[in-house]
Amino acid sequence: MAIPHSDSLRLGTSFIDMAKLKYNAATGSDAIELSPVSAVHSRLGDVTAQLMYPDDSYVMMIAGDIITLTFAVPNVLLKNDVRDFIFSAKGYYVQ
Repeated sequence: MAIPHSDSLRLGTSFIDMAKLKYNAATGSDAIELSPVSAVHSRLGDVTAQLMYPDDSYVMMIAGDIITLTFAVPNVLLKNDVRDFIFSAKGYYVQ
């Protein structure tokens, strides 16, 4: 799943250390935490390795930068099932 450019969050200068997607396929089931299979920065190119784990390996974002994230979400929906997604990131922002 890629986050469309129209839904991108634009900030001043920020430093992102980790990005995850929590996925829940059915009500009442445990959420599965997914790491990005691809993270492409608009200036820096492939930053997947820097965003896999919280390891103080930050990706610097300035105004106008975009990271396109792709996650491998299992496609196991039964009829009338609903999927929930929670995106989380770790990092900090500098004005």
